[in-house]
Amino acid sequence: MAGAANRTIEAAWLPGPIAPREVAIEVVGSSLAGFDILRAESYEEGYRFLEAFTFGRNNGIVLAACLAGALMGIGGLADAVLPDDQQRLWGLYVRPALRRRGVGRALVAALLDRGEHGGRAVKASAGTTAASSFWQALGFTPEPRYGHTHVLYPSAQGVRQ
Repeated sequence: MAGAANRTIEAAWLPGPIAPREVAIEVVGSSLAGFDILRAESYEEGYRFLEAFTFGRNNGIVLAACLAGALMGIGGLADAVLPDDQQRLWGLYVRPALRRRGVGRALVAALLDRGEHGGRAVKASAGTTAASSFWQALGFTPEPRYGHTHVLYPSAQGVRQ
């Protein structure tokens, strides 16, 4: 992604929900083209968690959502550092113009499909009311404890469509 034209995605060219086949989900290695722009955009919104985002975690997976070759969102699934043997979704961020269009849902579904959760619960954290609604719409149960706010239990695994 180059130039200021890519910095802000105009919602007008995306009339409604994006079909999952339109979003390319890619495994991220040690770097990602367009990540600096995504991180700056999140920072402008007041989100700081992408500042500490690291690639190549050896205990999980990082996926990127791309549309028409442009980075639209990112997220990871890793083993939680807690005694409860759960995994956690971390670093989930979708560009503002693409929220509520299926990009975040596609990312979470792909993370859960590719993750090695093996019947373990998966945790997520919601920093806003909208994020809380997002996780609940995907089948996560509100359960604030150990630094997370929502849990997807093995009996409910799989993102609601």
